Amino acid sequence: MPDPKHDVALMHRVKTGDRAAFGELYEIHKGPLFSFLFRMSWDKIVAEDCLQEVFIAVWKAAPTWEPTAQVNTWLFRIARNIYINEGRKAKRRPTLFSFLGSPSEEEQSAPDFPDDAAGPEDSTLTEEARGAVRKAIEQLPEHERMVVLLSEFEGLKYAEIADALDIPVGTVKSRMSSASERLRGLLRKYQS
Repeated sequence: MPDPKHDVALMHRVKTGDRAAFGELYEIHKGPLFSFLFRMSWDKIVAEDCLQEVFIAVWKAAPTWEPTAQVNTWLFRIARNIYINEGRKAKRRPTLFSFLGSPSEEEQSAPDFPDDAAGPEDSTLTEEARGAVRKAIEQLPEHERMVVLLSEFEGLKYAEIADALDIPVGTVKSRMSSASERLRGLLRKYQS
């Protein structure tokens, strides 16, 4: 779990161009950010590309950064915006025919990231149930999926999610309630 005071101290150093502080910030936050981006896209390459873009944006924004929000929620907000922008760009790109076919399940799986990138479901659910949870989460509308991922997989509180997504706390609660109802319906056969 990131230490908010340490994050602020790091960002003050990054603001002055301290590359070592930037590297430390990256090491602390790459796992949770990658996890979020991967679970939004279920595509390793997209998640890795977006993660790089997040830290490029952080480096560029550092000289004007002010501690108006927690660093981790600021990073998730940047990640969210980059993910959305990449989605918009992808929709405008023509689809190219590929002789290689679709990526296999193995190619689509998450890389070996630190344990903090693994979600809580990884140790408690069977492989079949994990697949069902993944499919159910994929079926959520994007705005609900973001709230669920940030809360359940990244451990953010509703106020932090509201800050990261730049929405009111009431909207976070509403989206979580709606997502929970959808997930219960989609996962009914796994409930005991």
